[in-house]
Amino acid sequence: MRYHDLALASFRPLLDNITPENCSALFVVSTFVAIFAFALPQPSGPNTVSAFVNQILKISVFVKGISTVVQTAKAWIAQGKLGRLLRPEVWNSLEALPQEVNEALEHLELRNKASLDSGSDKAIYSSAIQSLKRAFQVTALCSNDPGLTLLWLVAVDHSYMELLRRREQMALVILAHFGVVLHNSRDCWWSEIKPDRLVTAVYCMLNTELRPSLSWTMKSLEISEMTLFDNDDTFSVDVSPAKQ
Repeated sequence: MRYHDLALASFRPLLDNITPENCSALFVVSTFVAIFAFALPQPSGPNTVSAFVNQILKISVFVKGISTVVQTAKAWIAQGKLGRLLRPEVWNSLEALPQEVNEALEHLELRNKASLDSGSDKAIYSSAIQSLKRAFQVTALCSNDPGLTLLWLVAVDHSYMELLRRREQMALVILAHFGVVLHNSRDCWWSEIKPDRLVTAVYCMLNTELRPSLSWTMKSLEISEMTLFDNDDTFSVDVSPAKQ
């Protein structure tokens, strides 16, 4: 972690000065930073469920580096040796989602519209759901490329992450659905985030009336309420916001 932090200290200032000369190197570094963030050990033993959400928040900060580099230097990167990594053909070949996934996302959108959240928050959630839909489409099209599970964290707006940091209920429900996307990278060496543990943590943090919103995610990950806490971890509920 010490070397990881030292590398980040040198990397961050360069994000404000991306050029044709350094864009490829920054793209590579930002990608490795995101992968290493995913590879960090998950919270274990007696802990609060908030630790799992805090980990996602930390990872989102790291993966945003990829977004910053690509948004600024996409044309330059595309012309270089790393251009194929941008996978432009993926975005032009998105197919319809399986019916059950599409229905789950439609139900999520309907729940958002029916919520008592403010109009601005609903717009943020709707955008996050649309980004999540795209992430499902890409991972379905390229199921042999688990790195694409990072897509949603790259694409989702920072305003959603702020709502998640505050432990807003709808933000948590959306995060649990992202757990199904993460399932595609479950066997990768660099992915220490276990989707079933993440969904279990979110379940603990939700109000009782919202827990049925996770029925599809729990079914997809083979989690039952009867065995929800049948593991080696002791979950203690603490829904206090993450520190900035």
